[in-house]
Amino acid sequence: MRYPGARRPERAWDIVSYYQSTELAGEACQRLSGREPNSQLKRSIASHVSQGMQYLSAASGAEDLTRPLLIYYGTLALGRSLILLTGGASSEAALKQSHGLQNVAWESAIAQDEFLALQLKVVDGTFSDVAKLTGALHKAWVKDDEGGASLMSFPQEQIPDHFSLGNILERLPGLSASFPKLAGTPTRTHESLLRRRPPENLIVWVPNEEMPGPGEQRDWSKAFFGSRLGALDIGNPHVGQNDPDLAEGGFVRGELWAEYREAARRLGYAETHDDMAYLVEPLPGRVWLSPIAKLMAAAYAFGMLARYYPTAWTAIARGPSASPIGPLASLALREIENEFPRQWVRLVVDPWRGWSAT
Repeated sequence: MRYPGARRPERAWDIVSYYQSTELAGEACQRLSGREPNSQLKRSIASHVSQGMQYLSAASGAEDLTRPLLIYYGTLALGRSLILLTGGASSEAALKQSHGLQNVAWESAIAQDEFLALQLKVVDGTFSDVAKLTGALHKAWVKDDEGGASLMSFPQEQIPDHFSLGNILERLPGLSASFPKLAGTPTRTHESLLRRRPPENLIVWVPNEEMPGPGEQRDWSKAFFGSRLGALDIGNPHVGQNDPDLAEGGFVRGELWAEYREAARRLGYAETHDDMAYLVEPLPGRVWLSPIAKLMAAAYAFGMLARYYPTAWTAIARGPSASPIGPLASLALREIENEFPRQWVRLVVDPWRGWSAT
């Protein structure tokens, strides 16, 4: 099924560019934050949008050693614009100067050519603010019984305090096909059918070679509900509820219904990428990051790798390596450039208004 939201990246950049207008920036800020912005705040938002676009425009023609850093600073500027737009800071002066992420013992991982193991620590700063604000706003398209689709909220309650670069890349839907082949480990994103049933029920189905037949679903549901597949009710918990309509076709039976916020810590959360729905598994610690926060974290890791370890980055970008990070880095940087503006628009347009499939 094609969900609303599938557009070309260049079209997304067109929409982002609109918010270089102080008038449109002010209208969006009032809608998202609930307050009337003054003229200085409008100019600050528009300036951050312009700066982010200029960084990313420069990155498109940059050489290997500078491109990752320009991409990161582009996401940083646009991330700061989101903080201003959503009321996370009342002015440019109130924005935090820290990146919000720190490298942890990278020298050891780099020396062993284990770039997917690069550890990142979340601290107070721009990233943590973006992650919290966008997590609270996160939505995904869900199919209804009439064949249509509607937006449903998937708010997060907390963000992780640390993770690895590999943890992020394996949770990017745009890399779901390539990550297992290049990294040799499973992806943590699963193309899914997300179905809404009254009252506010959400059924999650993931095509999987291990999907049991209808006769095995009861035991299988009990055994695997704590992992990546299951059925849950985000509106009214009904333990023991069954739905015979779901007995066929690979749907998990409703044996273990649970309220979404609790189940999401074990099961994952919904995310729309391009024109498909995905189930994304939680990060270690049963927490997760919004789509735009994941892209920003990946951009930071590649940017800091190129900035502070240019010799290692040159080997990755230009030569053969025993690590899968070379081709993965190339694909991930392209994904950030393509997907970041789409996710930005989805957060700023209310909600994804004017963002129907073409």
